Amino acid sequence: MRPEIREILEPIYPDQLRDHESVLGRENVQGMGGINLYWHCHYGDEETMPDSPSKCNHFEAESISKFVEYLVLNGIDPSKITILTFYTGQRQLLARTLRRNVNFRFTNFKIATVDSYQGEENDIIILSLVRSNPHGNIGFLSNENRVCVALSRARRGFYIFGNAAMVTRADKLWWDIGSVLNTPPAKIGYTLPLTCQQHKELTLIEGPHSWDDISGGCRRPCAAMMACGHVCPLRCHPFTHEQYRCLNQCKRISVSCGHQCVKLCYDEECACAPCGPFKGGAHPLEVSLANLQLLAADDEDLPQDSLELCEDQTQDGRESW
Repeated sequence: MRPEIREILEPIYPDQLRDHESVLGRENVQGMGGINLYWHCHYGDEETMPDSPSKCNHFEAESISKFVEYLVLNGIDPSKITILTFYTGQRQLLARTLRRNVNFRFTNFKIATVDSYQGEENDIIILSLVRSNPHGNIGFLSNENRVCVALSRARRGFYIFGNAAMVTRADKLWWDIGSVLNTPPAKIGYTLPLTCQQHKELTLIEGPHSWDDISGGCRRPCAAMMACGHVCPLRCHPFTHEQYRCLNQCKRISVSCGHQCVKLCYDEECACAPCGPFKGGAHPLEVSLANLQLLAADDEDLPQDSLELCEDQTQDGRESW
């Protein structure tokens, strides 16, 4: 584990752990701006599962699902992420919540209880504490052995989701852990800080709905010019434009007839309304209807009457393909 993660084990192993040189300089978690350890606090209430006495927390399940999506969009392999919880009910809820995400329809994540994860580790560990009630009952979280296992499974990044105000008041060990995280620069708070890879802009996440306008980046528009010649309409995102299906009108112009394609940009086979599928391919994207006349002067194969037809039909409207 990296040094800052090792530090939260200090209340359990005071002055006993040392960092091996192999853990120094490990890569930061993508999209987190160098924040590889954080406790995201909240006041979302726990619930009891309808078919068992086990506990669950919908606020944490929804927040973690969105956070996992953000990490994956930033290039982290899903197999490098493990979600831990102290409760079987929360494990089941997390699995259902992740399955509802259309981006994860065919993706398997490691979701485990702390008891079943002894001896294992992963690059990114996300811990769901679940307990959040007005009585200060923290159940399994008061077991030091379980807490030790939960805190010591991460190699690169460790993120806790839980009601810090209640948990730290209820148990001395958790108070000490919170104190370590609150040492400047603080790694605990009610907003989860993200940093997009493109603009290096900080975004603060309060809860599940704060993710609604986030696509793996920040809230600024992407506005980059795509290879197809259109400006990207998405908000800031870390994935390449090759993964996006452009829904604008295609700009390509036929080499043989001079007409513009009437299909959507993402369609690989261009076609115009009068002539059908392009024959002989399309001109480079920088060639538009406006400057095609100039190119035609040097292109004996391009009929001049097709240029006039194309312009007239552009003005009067063409039937859709």
